[in-house]
Amino acid sequence: MHWDRNKERCYSLALLVAEKISQNPALIAEGRRYLDRHVRGKSAQQPYYELWMKVLELTPDEIASRLVADTAEGALLRDTCPVFYVPSHTERAMALGRRIADT
Repeated sequence: MHWDRNKERCYSLALLVAEKISQNPALIAEGRRYLDRHVRGKSAQQPYYELWMKVLELTPDEIASRLVADTAEGALLRDTCPVFYVPSHTERAMALGRRIADT
């Protein structure tokens, strides 16, 4: 599905974030706050801000599904994803398929 290691890592972490959004819809507000603080008003980032603001109007499960979709939009969402949730070291390592001792 992914042609390089970085894309595969990004996808693996997106799976974790998608799961967390589905389990805890309050995280969507965190994503909005991130976008408002770090992306809104920056001309180069405006298309991504607008895209994400539209996506964030969807249900948590729809957001999660779009984030991990094997589509051009899914890849763009992963590449421009706001911070919804910061995984712990252990969660990150598990999502990336590594043992903790290897990281």
